Amino acid sequence: MRTISAKKVWAQIKFDLIGKDSYRGVSLTYSWLANQFGHFSLAFITTFALYHVLLHFTSVTKPAFWAGICIAVAWFIFECFNFLGPLLFKKSKHASKNTSGNYTFKPDWKNISYDTATDVVFFGIGAFSMSLSLVSNNTILYLLLVLILIALYPIRDWYLIKMYQQAAGYPFQFRLSQWNNTIDARQKQAIIDFINTNESGKHLLIFGANNAGKTSLSVAIANERSIKHNSCSYTTAIKLISLFYETNINTDAPKSLDLWAWRNASLLIIDDVNPGVNINNVLIQPSTFLTFLNNQTFGDANIKTMKNSNVIWVLGNSHYDTSISINWMNMLIHIGVAQQNITCINL
Repeated sequence: MRTISAKKVWAQIKFDLIGKDSYRGVSLTYSWLANQFGHFSLAFITTFALYHVLLHFTSVTKPAFWAGICIAVAWFIFECFNFLGPLLFKKSKHASKNTSGNYTFKPDWKNISYDTATDVVFFGIGAFSMSLSLVSNNTILYLLLVLILIALYPIRDWYLIKMYQQAAGYPFQFRLSQWNNTIDARQKQAIIDFINTNESGKHLLIFGANNAGKTSLSVAIANERSIKHNSCSYTTAIKLISLFYETNINTDAPKSLDLWAWRNASLLIIDDVNPGVNINNVLIQPSTFLTFLNNQTFGDANIKTMKNSNVIWVLGNSHYDTSISINWMNMLIHIGVAQQNITCINL
């Protein structure tokens, strides 16, 4: 785990709030803030609309009060449906599942319920803010203050999670429960153990043909670690070879996003080591990779990082050949990785 300093958080906030996203793109932190503001606004606007309906078309007393309560409850029910729908209706088209109709990897329902609760809090803040702007009411004021206090923790936590996710540089956002390919029980457990390990120096070698789901699985595994505040880093093999000759300074990312270089990451994804298509010659042999890794300038630092970090290797192959996995395992053992810390997955 790696702690993001308050200085870096403040720099990210300024990056999100100052400047136009039309020319620089949208960060995950900005998207999360916009999402929660959307929840606030939906409740704020619908409360205003319901207030006028109750005021002009009913004889309800305290229409502002009941408008806020009704809208907060309505959005709570909506979020419960969003949360429970995929759980209760296993054949739902909104859930990613394999052909058997079951999740390959179970969703992290604790994390999803936490996200749902966060959304409900922002809906409540929006509804009660509108109610309080329409009429002074101590009950609404107390409810609003309680919700604001409750929201302080998830605001900090989710903002940090998004910083960990975007600093990893994933090519796309993907959760493990979305991976809907078939995998045997032994390899599935190996992946779960890799995600949950507190040890360093673990290497996961993922073999498979083209379109077998190697990259999506590796991103999903690392993303689960990012959510737990682990410093992860995604790169391709060709890009990493060039980084073997550079210092830890990451000049490609804005300073607000420059949280760690690949040598400082606790989990490293090395994607596209070899394509998973039928090519006669292997593009990157273990011996070739080792030559670049152990270069004269940064060889010691590179090997130390590779040995002590958790690494996911995405190794394509058109048909599984045990000699290929043995060669890569021998290369890792040569640089000091214990054999029991190396796990091979074949998709």
